[in-house]
Amino acid sequence: ANHQLAFYNLGTVFDELDQVDQAAEYYRRAPSVPDAHYNLARIFELKGDELAAQRHMKSYRRLLDADR
Repeated sequence: ANHQLAFYNLGTVFDELDQVDQAAEYYRRAPSVPDAHYNLARIFELKGDELAAQRHMKSYRRLLDADR
C-alpha cells in the first residue's frame, strides 16, 4: 500500500502540471487509494467518458465506506 501512496502522489504532481494522461497512469497504480479514484473520475469526466467517470466515483465511495 505504501507504493500505491507514492504512485498517487506522483499522479497529483502530473495533475498539477496539467498532464492528465500521465497523472491518470499513476492514479491507476493506486487502486486502494480513494482519492486516486476521485481524481480519475474527474479526469474521465473532462475527457467526456461518463461511464468510466461513474465507475471510478463508485470505487471512490466504496473505499470511503470501507474505511469507516
